[in-house]
Amino acid sequence: YRRVYKNNYYTSTNYVYKTGYSGATYNTSASTSTTYLYNDMTSAGTGQGYKGSGASTTGTIYGVFDMNGGAYDLVMGNMINSSGYFYPGSAGTWSTASSGNIPNAKYYDKYSYNSNSNSLASQSRGKLGDATREMTQSFGSTSGGWAGSYRYMPYSSSSGYWFLRGGYASSNSYNLLYLSYYSNAASSNANSTRPVLAIPRDMPWLNE
Repeated sequence: YRRVYKNNYYTSTNYVYKTGYSGATYNTSASTSTTYLYNDMTSAGTGQGYKGSGASTTGTIYGVFDMNGGAYDLVMGNMINSSGYFYPGSAGTWSTASSGNIPNAKYYDKYSYNSNSNSLASQSRGKLGDATREMTQSFGSTSGGWAGSYRYMPYSSSSGYWFLRGGYASSNSYNLLYLSYYSNAASSNANSTRPVLAIPRDMPWLNE
């Protein structure tokens, strides 16, 4: 019943985003005044949880925040070029060769080449588990994701080799948690990223 609330904290003057804020609805308008901190336990009413922590994935202060809204998340999902090689776009000084100055394959998800961002064939490149394929209700539609969210894939445009996820604070037309979009990975006021700590299960202290 309760959707993950959007982080709607945003100022257009300097494009300021702040983590851990909540608009207390999933698609509220961007604001610096009508927004709540992550630990605000004011009831949102009608069984919809708390206004502040409702912006986390669990609805508590212990969940993951800013999955909906905030700044776009630029993630390590990359489309290979038509020769099957890495496609860096504007991301650093990586090469497009088959070897050499390219990231280790274990650090990014590789997607097949396509010249379109939202055709049925392009969207079918999604993978189970990456929240594109299993969260697409209508293939071939720009808003075919769950609850009408944008569904674009990386494609062979100068602006489109990498995945953007999660939407941003000043967009209030779509369900941003399910959104996928494209980017060339150049610096942008609307884009950010987040560190991920992957802990292998064979770490001995996990069994203590």
